[in-house]
Amino acid sequence: MAVKKNTFRKIPVAGWLSGVFTLTFEYAFYLVALFINSLPARAAQAFVPKIAAIDDAIPFLPVFVYGYVFSYAFWVIAPVLTALPGKRNLYNYFVSNILSVLAGFAILVAFPTCLDRAAEGILGAASGKGLTAWLLRTIFENDGGQIGRNLLPSFHCMLSTTIWLSVARKKEIPPAARIAVGISTMTVYCSTLFVKQHYFADAVAGILLAAVCHFAARAMDFGGKIEKRAADKKEKSE
Repeated sequence: MAVKKNTFRKIPVAGWLSGVFTLTFEYAFYLVALFINSLPARAAQAFVPKIAAIDDAIPFLPVFVYGYVFSYAFWVIAPVLTALPGKRNLYNYFVSNILSVLAGFAILVAFPTCLDRAAEGILGAASGKGLTAWLLRTIFENDGGQIGRNLLPSFHCMLSTTIWLSVARKKEIPPAARIAVGISTMTVYCSTLFVKQHYFADAVAGILLAAVCHFAARAMDFGGKIEKRAADKKEKSE
């Protein structure tokens, strides 16, 4: 299905604001969980979700910090595409996003996790000069310093998967845009692992949680119900 040149002009205001909502909603709950899990009593309960046979085989590649930082722009821009197939898809995206963030928050608080960056041998790369080292240092300092927290599920993987699932099979969205979202999602997956912000289990948990919430949102189909109400209301007023 071809996309007309004026398609983007027809995107509702909610579509243009979807990216801002995605980043703000996710980050707010992430920060609250980080505050809770940084409390001494909670920190003492944290466990390391590491699978040594897998995670020790994953190399630390500082250059992937650029992909990690890119994710924030991706979350703001890509959600706009969820509005192209119509309000139904956009609203269902909102629901899946809300469900995944709330479920992810509950898991983070119920099962606090941690990662010792000194033990993983990655702090040295953040102490040097240059943009790469500065970005690593900034990310680490904003996420607990030596001890990283809020690992499982990975919100980076979770949010990126939610966006991708909401656009992947939508023919109303240009193929190039869908491919770009897919590549961006894979880049986020790789970056979370190669900069050692997460363990393998964290990434898998984030992806699976996003998939469950996406299909739950589709089953509830609040977007379809909202569209039907609007159509019924319009029909009655005519």
